[in-house]
Amino acid sequence: MGLPPDTQRSTPPEQPPGLPERIAGFRVLRRVGAGGMGIVYEAEQLSPRRRVALKVMHPTLTSPEALKRFELEAAVLARLQHPGIARVFECGAFDLGRGAQPYIAMEFVEGHDLRHYCDREELSVARRLELVALVADAMQHAHERGVVHRDLKPANVLVDARGTPVVVDFGVARASESSLDVSVETQTGQLLGTLAYMAPEQLGGPRAAVTRQVDVYALGVLLYELLTERMPHDVTDLPLAAAIARLASAEAPPLGQARPDLRGDVEQIVATALERDPQRRYATAAAFAEDLRAYLEHRPIRARAPSLGYRAGKFLRRRRGPVTAVATALLALVVGAWMREELRQRATLPRASILVRDASGALRPQQEAVVWRRAVDVRSGEVGPRERLGTLPWSEEPIEAGPCRIVVEFADGALAECTREFTLGGALHTLDVTWRPASELAARDMLRFDGLTWRNPQEGPSTCPNRERPVRLESYFLDRREVSNAAYREFLLATSRPPPTVWRTLEWRKPGLVLERNGGGNVAFDDLPVVGISAQEAQAYAEWAGARLATHAEWEWAARGAPNRDYPWGEHDANQPLRGATRGTACDDYSSLAEGWELYLANVAPVDSHPDAATPEGVLHMLGNVAEFTETFLVPSGAADADRSRCYAMGAAWDAELHRSSLANAHSPHMLGPDGATTFTGFRCARSVAP
Repeated sequence: MGLPPDTQRSTPPEQPPGLPERIAGFRVLRRVGAGGMGIVYEAEQLSPRRRVALKVMHPTLTSPEALKRFELEAAVLARLQHPGIARVFECGAFDLGRGAQPYIAMEFVEGHDLRHYCDREELSVARRLELVALVADAMQHAHERGVVHRDLKPANVLVDARGTPVVVDFGVARASESSLDVSVETQTGQLLGTLAYMAPEQLGGPRAAVTRQVDVYALGVLLYELLTERMPHDVTDLPLAAAIARLASAEAPPLGQARPDLRGDVEQIVATALERDPQRRYATAAAFAEDLRAYLEHRPIRARAPSLGYRAGKFLRRRRGPVTAVATALLALVVGAWMREELRQRATLPRASILVRDASGALRPQQEAVVWRRAVDVRSGEVGPRERLGTLPWSEEPIEAGPCRIVVEFADGALAECTREFTLGGALHTLDVTWRPASELAARDMLRFDGLTWRNPQEGPSTCPNRERPVRLESYFLDRREVSNAAYREFLLATSRPPPTVWRTLEWRKPGLVLERNGGGNVAFDDLPVVGISAQEAQAYAEWAGARLATHAEWEWAARGAPNRDYPWGEHDANQPLRGATRGTACDDYSSLAEGWELYLANVAPVDSHPDAATPEGVLHMLGNVAEFTETFLVPSGAADADRSRCYAMGAAWDAELHRSSLANAHSPHMLGPDGATTFTGFRCARSVAP
């Protein structure tokens, strides 16, 4: 993009033909470039022998201001010792017959400027954020020593062979000490730097307004440019006065307009760095770098979106004029009516509080976390874009009505997920979420399935969800096996919940219980999949374990895989038994849980059994053994909405002869609530990769 020229840099005079062979104690190798202050050569210092960048001031630039600025650069750089800032080795002057010419011998950085490097290497968003965070670290070092660069831009950041960014060219820097300050500027309000990267307070404001936050603003411009390949403000070909006026008054467009995929935290970080009001900008380069790293590490960021009142105030200030009084009166009427309606609606909104506990049930009120909301389509289980609700503590906050997934993202990267439906009426919902360290969640035996748009291969009308419609799935993890009796016992003991009805005659609290099978042989109780519970009880266990139930589409995608296979070997001959199937005589008509329990003991298999029947991805028992609850509701044929009293269980079971041939019919709606327990339905857990 073409930009107005640097506002205080004249075009350098032409260099006399040929290179000087020597400058002071340096042998000149080649000319690297030229700027408004002078020429930069690659040179070899003779003693000690090393390669340097030799910056030489042009003899024609002899004004006191230019000379003082050049001398200041040497003084400024000499005090900075940071791997991200080019070091100064020596300063001096020489005379080749054109008068005394000052020079600075600096560390030679061989590499490309920041934008060229990012484009050439086709760097990911994450790597670009990492590089800008390193530049911010270097600027923090300078700021802590009283130095403000004031001309940060990609051309002044070189990336060396190790991939480390190094800041160069402090020619218009400002130091805090008065003696150096005077040597930089001789006129109040003088503009120094590159216009497109200047903070609004640099554009004609008093010298006192030029603080370290102008570099924070420039970092925001630099990051915006690296992420979008455009500038926040297009001042191409504008006259200087018009360009300054636009930059001084216009709001930077949201990053998400150019990169919708970066809406959310990255957009907010850039917006905070580009705040026109320095009081709302990041106070330090370190704070800017910390938020970049927080995003990369899936931690909460410190930046906050501007409030409605703040945005409204800025709107009004931009539109002052002769009709202010009339506009204010009209606005008061509109705002008054809006506030009355808003208060009326807010009174009916559901409210939510979040309590954080550890696995033992103990409260953790000081846990640091961000709260997100995703709307959920109950017909498919598809989740919408995430919406940031705030941070913990979170108590009695109004929340939009409707089914949604609340995700609590803890500072260590762990997630806690709750899928709920919030209805109008002003009721208070208290969500108990369990924090488990990210390392513990990562150690759980789960398989990852990457996000995609999935379509159920079955055609024709059906009450089965997702038939004949594409569903967008986010990346998720799914348990390799069903939840066992041993795991469910741990949950009951930690939460003091009652056991399933079918357990009450067993000594279930003691590990090592062995059950006798009808027809001979014994089986370890702990190894069998848990049954006899409702979908709500399965959901409660999943949330306690730092997970959730899978949606219907997530479960079926994991079973079918990329080829949309008919589990798990392609088309199957219905006359042949399924390899690894664990089923006995069909018994859909048994009349009691007790009768079903006897059949369960005779037919069910341990959760780790039949590896030969695993899917190619390694998931066990996706068809047979026990059916598995999901969080997707039944939508009756022809109905406009879901039946929230019934959810889908997937995979069929040992007692369902009807479903023995394939996944095509391996789904059935199950009642929720206390009456929803059967001895052929268990579950496995899922969890999201990102909030």
